[in-house]
Amino acid sequence: MTMTMLRTLLLAGLFTLATVARGQPVPAPTAPQGELNEQVYQVPVSESVMRGGARALILVTVYRPPGNGPFPLVVISHDSPRTVEERRRMGRAAFEEQARAFVSRGFAVAVPTRRGYGRSEGEWAETYKDCKNPDYRFAGMETARDILATISALSTEPFIDATKVLLVGVAAGGFGSLAAATQPIPGLAGTINFAGGRGAVSDYSICELPKLAEAFGVFGAESRAPSFWLYAENDRSFTPAVAKQLFSSYVRAGGRGDLLIVPLHGQDGHAYFYTGMKAWLPLVDEFLASINFRPATAR
Repeated sequence: MTMTMLRTLLLAGLFTLATVARGQPVPAPTAPQGELNEQVYQVPVSESVMRGGARALILVTVYRPPGNGPFPLVVISHDSPRTVEERRRMGRAAFEEQARAFVSRGFAVAVPTRRGYGRSEGEWAETYKDCKNPDYRFAGMETARDILATISALSTEPFIDATKVLLVGVAAGGFGSLAAATQPIPGLAGTINFAGGRGAVSDYSICELPKLAEAFGVFGAESRAPSFWLYAENDRSFTPAVAKQLFSSYVRAGGRGDLLIVPLHGQDGHAYFYTGMKAWLPLVDEFLASINFRPATAR
């Protein structure tokens, strides 16, 4: 099988997730808890075609406002720690503080803990393989597989407005969100990319930056929604110069978006999404207004 054929099969399999799970029961979500109506879903994800299409159940934390909705859906995707031990120590991704901000604006929020992270099943699938010859597109599309499975599972819930979907991601999650935005997601309104990228093996060191820019270009050529990119002036993983190179590759290929380099943040601006919420919330609100992403009651 050629690499082109393999990639074709990979892409074709992204939206056959329900057929993989057919005949295999999925546990019911936990009951809503607390003021954010927090629930934990177990969502089936098809493994890579290289692993025979087996199924893994990933944990997805879901929050929503009071009432029946339906509410527009925001999917927040986490980063990727560099070691197996760090990835497994994640437990269950929650982003409660960030989710609270979106819920207060009338949105439902889903936070998938992807395969190979925390307590989710499956092997870590997002490898870009060899640092000297990385396959970043493959890595991004594997992240996208978990994002797409999450949207597919939740789109049938009566409290979800599947005509309004927003992707938000940080670091590897930002990169994977841009990858997911190349797929035909019904209702996709836009993508917010916080410090997105892959291959940062240490501060100021990226495996084959031209290859990473090339992958961003592929995603830009196939993108289906506008995007908003935020990188901090003192990001040690993806500096402003790197961010501008990646963004340029994306928009030259046809992607739509705006890049904002925000001021210095803490000791390492790569943590901007985690600790800079007061600064980025007004910026996100402006983007949401520009794409008319709001709950029905606010129209």
